[in-house]
This record gives sequence, C-alpha cells and structure tokens, in this order.
Amino acid sequence: MTRERGGFTPISQVEMAAPEWLRRISWPSVLIAVFGLLPVLGTVLEIAGAPRLHFLDYWHLLARITNDDGTLIPRAIVQYHNEHPMFVPALLFWLDAKFLGGSNHALGALTAVFAAGIVLVLNLMLPRSLDVVKRTALTAAFAFLVFSTNATEMFGQGMSGISWMPQFFFAVLALLLAQRGRPVWSMAAALAACVSHGTAFAVFPALALVFFLRGDRARRVLWPLVIGLVVVVGWLLTVNQAPKTGGDLRADDYLAMTAGTIGQLWSAKAPDIAVVLGGLTAAGLVAAVVLLLRKRIGGGIDAPLAGWAGMGLYILAAAAMIGLSRAALGIGVSLAGRYAEIAALAAAALLALAVLWFPSVSVARVTAVVLAVAAVGYVAGNGQAGIQRQIYQEQAITAVAMRVGAPAEMSRLRAPKEVLPAAKALGVYPFSADFTLGCGKPGLELGDQVDPKQVQELAAPEPGLPNVGNVDSGPVRGDAPIVGWALVNQRAVDCVLVLDSANRIVGGGGAGVRRADIGLALHVDEQNSGFTAVAAPGATSPRIVVGARGSLFHVGAVTAKG
Repeated sequence: MTRERGGFTPISQVEMAAPEWLRRISWPSVLIAVFGLLPVLGTVLEIAGAPRLHFLDYWHLLARITNDDGTLIPRAIVQYHNEHPMFVPALLFWLDAKFLGGSNHALGALTAVFAAGIVLVLNLMLPRSLDVVKRTALTAAFAFLVFSTNATEMFGQGMSGISWMPQFFFAVLALLLAQRGRPVWSMAAALAACVSHGTAFAVFPALALVFFLRGDRARRVLWPLVIGLVVVVGWLLTVNQAPKTGGDLRADDYLAMTAGTIGQLWSAKAPDIAVVLGGLTAAGLVAAVVLLLRKRIGGGIDAPLAGWAGMGLYILAAAAMIGLSRAALGIGVSLAGRYAEIAALAAAALLALAVLWFPSVSVARVTAVVLAVAAVGYVAGNGQAGIQRQIYQEQAITAVAMRVGAPAEMSRLRAPKEVLPAAKALGVYPFSADFTLGCGKPGLELGDQVDPKQVQELAAPEPGLPNVGNVDSGPVRGDAPIVGWALVNQRAVDCVLVLDSANRIVGGGGAGVRRADIGLALHVDEQNSGFTAVAAPGATSPRIVVGARGSLFHVGAVTAKG
C-alpha cells in the first residue's frame, strides 16, 4: 500500500496506474544485465590502455601480404600462416594498415565486437521458453567468460584477437544456424570460420551431431562430415609442411595438453590445476553428449539441447587439435591467453547444458551458481592479465627501434625489418604523424636538437637523494638494448631520450617500467622508476636524458670505485 492524504491506496491500484511496458520489466533481470556489462567495460578500458603499436604476427603478416609501396598482394592473402588458413585476419590486418594507420586499438576494438557477437549468439542459442531471469543470468555469465581477464591478450594485442576471435564467432554462429535447422547457412558460417583459422575444422563433426540430435534426415547429418573431410584433405594437400608427430609422447600427454587448454580459465599460472579442472569440464561435456545420444536413440531431444551438445563437441575437438599441435612441437601444457576462448566456450556449454537439463531448479539457485562460477573465472584470470600487461612495456622501445631503423633490436623484439618499406609507405604507426617519444612538449622528438644548457645532471644512486638514476646495461651504444632507472623528486620520469654528440635526439623508448628493487634499495614508494631505450645504429657518443615535469636530466652509469 502507498500513503495518501488521509489514508492508503492499495498497491494493486498503483500497479494498474503504471504503464504496461513498465510492469512487464523484470527488474532482477535488469540488475543482472547491468552486472554482465562490467567485464565489457573492463575490456574497453583494457583496449584504451594498451599500446598504440601492433604486436608480433601483425608485422610478419603485413610484410608478406604487401609490396614495398604498401599495395596488397592478393595471392598472399590466401597463403597459410604457421600452417593455418588465416585469410580473414590477414585481410583485416591490411585494411587496418591501409585505412586506420595500423592501430592496435582498432583491432582490439574489432576483437571486442566479435566477442560481443559471440555473447549474442550464445544468448540466441538459449530457448525463449527459458525463464527470463535464468536466461539473463546465463547471458551475463557468457559475458564474464568471453570477456574474461584470462583473454586479456586477445583484446590488448589486437593482432592476437583478430587471429583467433573471428573463427570462434563464425563457428558458434554455424552451431546456432544448425540448431535452428538452417543447413546451408550453417555450412557457409563454418567455411567462414575455416578461412579464419585452422582450429575451426573442428566445427564440422559438431554440426553433424546437432543435425543428428535434432532428428534431421540422414543427408543433413552426412553433409557436414563430407564437407569437413574435403576441407581437411584440401588443407593437407596444400599445406607446405606436413603435420609433425609427437615423438615419444604418450596418450596421457595428449590428454593433459587438451585438458589444460579447456581448464586454463581457472588457472593463470599453475598447469596442474588447469589440467584437473579442464579434465572435469571435459568429462562433463562428454557425459552430456553421451546421455543426449542415448536419449536421441530412445525418442528425440529438444533443439536447444542439440545445439549446446554440438558446442561441447566442437570445443572438445578444438582443444584436442591444439593439444596435438603443441605435443607435435614438444611443448607442454599451455596457459597462453590466445586459447582463453576455448576454455570460455567450454564453461559456457557446460553451464547451459546443466541449466537446460534440470529445468526444475529454482531461479534463485541457478542465478547464484551461474554468476558465481562466471565471476570466479573472471577473477582467476588476473594472473594471465598481469603477464600480458608486462609485454606492453616492450612496445615503446619497439616503436623507436622501427623509427630509427635498428635491425638488431627489431630482431630481438621480433619485428621483421622487411616490413619497414611497406610500413613507411602506408604511414603505419610508428611512421604516422601521431608518433611521439612521450615528453609532452615540442622540440623533444626524434631529430630535434636539445640545448645542453637545459640538461641537468642526476646524482649517482644513494638513499635520501631526490634526483638519482643509473644506466644498468653498461655503455650506451646504438642498436642495442639500454636499460636503467631514474627518480626526480623521488618520482618516476615521464620519458627517456637518447642524444648523440651533437645533442640531437637519435633514440628513445619507454619510461614507467616497474622496478620494485629500486624502491626497496632507496627506501622510496615509487615502484615504476625503470626505463628502456634504443638509439639509431652508429649514433656517435650517445647518452641518456630523461624528462620529468618539463625538465631534462642526464643519466650516467655508475662506475666501480678503486
């Protein structure tokens, strides 16, 4: 009841006065949906805070698919990369270079769009008859899993996300279309997944399972198997290098690598935990598929269950492919962030199958369990996120190495020098107008000359001094790693420059590198006093200068006494 002048009005009258659309809103679902947006927001912030410069494979692929003048080599798009048909990612890489200036942020954002598409498809795979709160809770869980911190590599390194996420999107789209009885469109989506990455070959037996569980005609069941076989045979006939064998590895090695891939969502750094939890997840998916097969033989099952069973088989097969490939290379259980979506989709399939299998479980219990599992998986990936963010620090020095043409440093940082002509022709970052050494003021970029009178000297390291620093890597020389640290007023510096004998800026790098050892040794709170830099090859008498709050300081190397 509600209070009025002189009395109370029954609640039923208030409800009747409210608009119909407002009365139909499920407010618990709204709150759960808002909760499900949190990992998406976290991903947006991660992409915004990631480096501008691209990573690793982007440069190798760009070098292969472009001429020195930056024009596309069409036939190179359809060549394999590391034995995978990454035709869609290669094209997206070139489009990014041609029209977006080679932006890691742009590819990270596109990865997030594909991820959001996956969450939407997973939502559409749930039956509309499912209670709205349960459906919203599962969708929020899907968002936490797909946008997990374990997948930070996918979003922070756009090239990694675009190399992997499109195949997952097209594969789950194929499963949705098969679930809804659209065989032609499901085959088209499956083929789109296959030209995005080789792991998508695993989707064809999954599609056959979906059509079988739906009770479709035999030809619908056989066609995915036939098309999948043609795709695999075609790949085997055209791949440059035949798949390797695992040598002396035994069956338990392969199973451990497969289970570790499925279970890495729950363990950022401990392979044993990933193997155990991945094994349990895989066992749950296998049990669900077997039980559904028995039920199908006994009479038939609902289409939604068929689709999620197909999802389970697809993930099991994809994880097995990854396990076999790693075993062939002699590599152990992997917790690499690029495999995070395998683990995410495995957990999503198991959650959906459990909820659909036991419809009588209360809404409150389903919501609590589903959201708790998703949140734990999100938090558990923090360690993997930290590993990826440490890699970000190398990008500043990689950008400078490319700008000054330092081949040894580019090789160490795995950026091929062969890409430089095309990158310059396309104006790809760091060859774009927005490249900067990060000092925040004009006249402190590559090629500028610095007035030596503006440069102060930093003291040698000693506790209690406000302005100190050191070059730890020894004598400063061109085309070689330069590592050191500096504190100005006991705070980290803003930028690092390399000056030659004529006081011209011939190099730079990145500041703000974590150096907890310096804070401990000098009894200061600052933990990010480190810097890394590189100078142009052949730079004469190069020396390090750091910028802090508008002032410049020369950093020398401490020499041994006596």
